[in-house]
Amino acid sequence: MIAPELLDACRRREPGAFEEVVRATYRKVYTQALRLVGDRQDAEDVTQEAYLRVYHGLDGFREEAAFETWLYRIVTNAAMSF
Repeated sequence: MIAPELLDACRRREPGAFEEVVRATYRKVYTQALRLVGDRQDAEDVTQEAYLRVYHGLDGFREEAAFETWLYRIVTNAAMSF
């Protein structure tokens, strides 16, 4: 689970904060993307697109659900629009 303090650091664009989120979640995000698109290269592209969406949309994350729930929904949406 991603700590709220880390998400706050990401929102403030502190160096290394978003990279820490990526390191903590990459394996699960990539696995979900691969399961959805069925191709390794496409899964890498979906994963990258999902993290871009998260990075740009982080200020809009309202913490009504767990960050991971929001993240995995973004991965699913990115895969569906791929």
